[in-house]
Amino acid sequence: MTPRDVIAAVREHQSLIDADNLRFESYHALFDLYRRNDRLDEAQGVAATLCFLEQATPQEEAFAAQFHAPGMEMARYRLSEDVLRRHVCHPDQDPYVSAVLGLIAPAVAVWRATELPPSLSRKARIDVTRDQLLISRMTEYVTDVLDVDRPELYLRAKEPGDLAMLNVKSDGRLYPSVVVFQNLLLCKTERQVAFALGRYLMDLYPPHFCFVALDRSVQAVKQVFKACLHRVGLPVEGDRRALDQIAHEVFSRMQPRARDQLCVVLTKMVARGRSIDVEQWVAAAELTACRVGLLLAGDLRDASTMISCEAAPLGVSAMLSPRDELDELVLYSISEDYFAARRALGLAVEGRQAA
Repeated sequence: MTPRDVIAAVREHQSLIDADNLRFESYHALFDLYRRNDRLDEAQGVAATLCFLEQATPQEEAFAAQFHAPGMEMARYRLSEDVLRRHVCHPDQDPYVSAVLGLIAPAVAVWRATELPPSLSRKARIDVTRDQLLISRMTEYVTDVLDVDRPELYLRAKEPGDLAMLNVKSDGRLYPSVVVFQNLLLCKTERQVAFALGRYLMDLYPPHFCFVALDRSVQAVKQVFKACLHRVGLPVEGDRRALDQIAHEVFSRMQPRARDQLCVVLTKMVARGRSIDVEQWVAAAELTACRVGLLLAGDLRDASTMISCEAAPLGVSAMLSPRDELDELVLYSISEDYFAARRALGLAVEGRQAA
């Protein structure tokens, strides 16, 4: 087969799997295509997914075991904005919504920031550059790979739960803060912690952090969107006085260049007839975060373990079930986007061998 024939065959089988994720003959066909064409990382990835699904042949089991690293594979490069957008973000995560939320995120964070809860003290925060606990070491690693600002870290080992992201202010400054609870602190393996932190710390990505700052409220995001559209002179429905107040809170805290960029993005979005589906964006953002977790953990079994035992974020009902999330991760784990992202992070089998 020519390289073009291989690409066409891969796309055909992936389309068949997208339509029926239990079409295991296409999984086997993908493994064979990748293996015969010396695409080792792709072949290992499909084989590992088949092992997770308990559908692997003896040959596929042996191949997966041959290239499965005994310890967690560490990324050699950071996750760039380009790779994130092209190969990690879920296709339902509307880039226009992401662009708007990213532009207003700094202003919204300042506007909506709160004081640290009385149960926490900044004196108790953990210095992840010195602390040797697994959670501290992995927080430093994950924030470095994601290229996001490192949050202040607090540990609550006796309280049930996983992790809470807080938009905190103190002495006129913002301090994004993470509180890690008992469930996550009990994790024993690097891969499990990497999945959880990769997923949760994607909340520090500006468009996602804007959602955090708005208390993860879909309605609040809709109102802010309407206020922004109203402020730049685009038609919207709603209480004009309320929208003016929201727009003032946001725009008064934005830099002139960011305001100009926001006007351009909103105008393009409306001109192209793009509707604003916040619920879809939020669900897709959850799946994007799960994808980041899988990239860093590199193991569907560990991802499944963490998804199945996670506690719901405090005061927030998840928009997707654990089964929804896992089904999407299975599809992502055999996608060209997944393998491209692994290469970009220096995680592919070929890259590890060369190193």
